[in-house]
Amino acid sequence: MMMMPSPPPSTPAPSPSPPSSPVPSPSPPPTIPASNSSSPSSSSSSSSSSSSSSSGSSGSGASVTVTSQPTRKGSFFKFLSGQFQTSEHTSPSEKPSSSDTTASTRDQLLKLRPYATTLREQLENQRKKLNATNPERMRIIEQTASLHGFISTIPPEVLSGCDSAVEVAALNAEIHNILLFIQVLKAFQAVSDEVAALKDLARNLQQERTNLNARLTDALSVTTDYVSEDGILLSIDRKGSDKKEIRAGTVDKLIERLYPKDQTDPDYVDMFLLTYRSFTTPVYVFKDLSSQEESTSTAVAVQQLALKKKKTRLRVCVTLRRWIDNFEDFEEDPELMTLFKEFSSGTSDPTVSGPTGLYARLEKKISGSKGPDTKTEYTFSSPPPPPILPTVTPVVTIDDVEPLELARQLCLYEFELYQKIKPKELLSLSWSKKDKEKTSPNLLTLISRFNMISTWVTLALVSETNIKKRVNLLRRFVKLLEELLRLNNLNAIFSVYAGLNSASVSRLKHTWAEAKDVQKVMEKVAALTIPSCNFAAYREALKKSDPPCVPYVGVYLGDLTFIEEGNPDTVEGGFVNFAKFRMIASVLRDIQQYQQKPYNLKLVDSIRAMIVSLPGASEKECFDLSLIAEPRGS
Repeated sequence: MMMMPSPPPSTPAPSPSPPSSPVPSPSPPPTIPASNSSSPSSSSSSSSSSSSSSSGSSGSGASVTVTSQPTRKGSFFKFLSGQFQTSEHTSPSEKPSSSDTTASTRDQLLKLRPYATTLREQLENQRKKLNATNPERMRIIEQTASLHGFISTIPPEVLSGCDSAVEVAALNAEIHNILLFIQVLKAFQAVSDEVAALKDLARNLQQERTNLNARLTDALSVTTDYVSEDGILLSIDRKGSDKKEIRAGTVDKLIERLYPKDQTDPDYVDMFLLTYRSFTTPVYVFKDLSSQEESTSTAVAVQQLALKKKKTRLRVCVTLRRWIDNFEDFEEDPELMTLFKEFSSGTSDPTVSGPTGLYARLEKKISGSKGPDTKTEYTFSSPPPPPILPTVTPVVTIDDVEPLELARQLCLYEFELYQKIKPKELLSLSWSKKDKEKTSPNLLTLISRFNMISTWVTLALVSETNIKKRVNLLRRFVKLLEELLRLNNLNAIFSVYAGLNSASVSRLKHTWAEAKDVQKVMEKVAALTIPSCNFAAYREALKKSDPPCVPYVGVYLGDLTFIEEGNPDTVEGGFVNFAKFRMIASVLRDIQQYQQKPYNLKLVDSIRAMIVSLPGASEKECFDLSLIAEPRGS
């Protein structure tokens, strides 16, 4: 808020000398309504009165000197209010005479004019700086309108002299000019905000253009040759290490590449096993693998044939072992398990059917996953921090638990949900298909959890009708955001912020005005969650986060949608476009890397019971409650 000039010193300013010739009083006494203060005559009166205040009244040599000193904010308007309010406690005998009142009014008006001029100058400086915030502008407007009201309420009988009428008109014109400057200030501020927004947009577009140019330059600078073999298309980077990379191929040739004659590529095996369900089935892959050990040429000698079969069988077993250890296809597909049992019983190879063979390994894994406690035990180097137990049970609202402990329990629960997501749930946009409940159950659970959290935050705030309690509730939710930031639970950060940023909550202007201390955290979270430049700020924060961490799955789903819809499943010749599935596998690996390390925290059952059964409501219900909490125009 701008600093206002203080009232003049206690020593009264001398009254102007009477004019040399009598000046007739106007008849009837003038009235100065607010709507007429903008007339040209008012402006001229303002100009003439300004000169009279510095050089004295017409026809006399006396001058009036008015000094002002700085004082505390708002004193100017309090001073004006006190000057024009007649005391109700004055007895009739103490009432001043008409001439005394006129002289006193003249003196007070002379004192007021420098304040109006100073206020006008300060507003002009403020307009140049263009840094007034909305609350400051509104406060200036309200106070100036109040000042205008004080001038308009001067009784007509007080204006018995021409000088008083001129002074009132001049001051009225000054106030009108102040109002005009305030409107100009508002307009300039609005334009300034728009210009700033356009500059930010231009900066983001320039950054995207720079990135695209860099990618184009890289693409043009790399010399890539494409080599076509029998049923497969390879790319060779001549500028690099001349390493061959599979770009496309038939399903059979892609399976054959899982056990090449030369060294097996674990990276390719993992990418294939992550994405193969998009272009084939588990049963087809297993049948193809299990039949490869007999596909040998009859033109070789018997010993060479036996040796070749043994080498092929070893390479296939290496692939099968990786499939069994790192994926859960066999446990989840009974038909696949039956085929593996038949394959194991039909061979005497100890690497398959022996006590330590692949089938025994698979049975051990399945029996362990079906035990009474299927959770994987993790060993931490230090004990978990002691939990902050709630003081009341059962825990019902956020007021019943400390934000730090609530953040910890949200991390534990949401990591469990995130860890359950399987790669196959993310293939072929299965989470958006008609049978999504069957194909992507764990992913849908986490998505539903996101919506539940945001609705809970919104509903908790709009349901509270007491503004003080609502402000305290808002502060607790923002404190929860701070703790989630420290714990790297980015998914919960997005969901809580979505609730605070919903239409039902963001319109609660009185609540936000009372909780100005939360703005810094809100701005930090807004910068993290902003979607500009393809969530560049979030991606950078995730890259710097050390596990344990719960990423925001919405960004992953956006990346997968972009890849799926922007690239065909097959290329010319009917080959599988494995370059597309290589990109999908890269996203799936990013998801998997944060599923490995859990939080070293202790479960609190009473808090878990609350966060798994949060109340919900529709958007319309929340908005109706918001209107009750703070009606329109309040």
